[in-house]
Amino acid sequence: MELNAKWGIKSTSEITWTLGMSLQRGDGTLAVNTPVHVHKLIAACEEFGWDVSGNKKPTTPMHHKLVLPPAAAGLVNQTIHVFYRSVVASALWIAGQSRPDISYACSILARAVDPGPTPEHVSALVRVVRYLAGTTTLGIQFVKKNDRGAENQLVAYYDANYVDTTVPDGYSVTGLVLILNGGAILWRSAKQTNPAQSSGEAECNAGCEVSREVVYARQMLQEIGHAQHSPTTIYGDATVSISVLTNARSTARNKYFIHRVAFVKANVDSGVHTFEHVPSADNIADMLTKALDTELFLRHRASLMTG
Repeated sequence: MELNAKWGIKSTSEITWTLGMSLQRGDGTLAVNTPVHVHKLIAACEEFGWDVSGNKKPTTPMHHKLVLPPAAAGLVNQTIHVFYRSVVASALWIAGQSRPDISYACSILARAVDPGPTPEHVSALVRVVRYLAGTTTLGIQFVKKNDRGAENQLVAYYDANYVDTTVPDGYSVTGLVLILNGGAILWRSAKQTNPAQSSGEAECNAGCEVSREVVYARQMLQEIGHAQHSPTTIYGDATVSISVLTNARSTARNKYFIHRVAFVKANVDSGVHTFEHVPSADNIADMLTKALDTELFLRHRASLMTG
């Protein structure tokens, strides 16, 4: 309304397309997806010669027992390398817009862009696109009345995979997701900056990341008129990390990273957020830290997405 008063903006209908995303409204719902870009990616892969539109589609974007060899230059020809880079970039964009279900796979495969992918990386990328071909209508749905908090109430989940086995390089993976009105508004699957020396440190690193994102999200929501009047609940499945993050007591085991926890502890003490334990099977951030078997993957995907 303020923009309309100042600039004379006219709106003849509801927005159905913005920033490359399709918006579909229902009775108290809003669904966001990117089918056009998914179809463009599929068509590009088919034109290049990758068979991604066959009848048999995978039910997960990455096999849960996949172990990729180290990336190296020269293991595939330059044409495939360049196209691999292009497909990874497109898939990452799609993942960042409305497809958290492919975020982990894309994050892993993006690491091979430089120095170069192996044939195993290329095959894994083809699987991701084939998975997208079978799930073109999937997206994120926001619902006013939902089972994850009151209307406009922010909640978050975090997890970590200690020393990721898909790419055994000694680094752990952080997964986090922020949810508002039943739909994800921010998610991340990322390699941690430094090798964690324990699973507890990996989980605390993830907890620090989600704490920062919650602070930013609460500030943004306040600016647009949806201030959070109670602490945001952050769910995690590691009781040890929750204890460290909420108490910030230095011990022989955590003294190497306790300085990073002080920020989180300050947010807990000031009422910005709290931590609560959730069983691992119910931690939807798990799908952002590793490749899961079909049953668990589909369960977490159903908690985040619709279509």
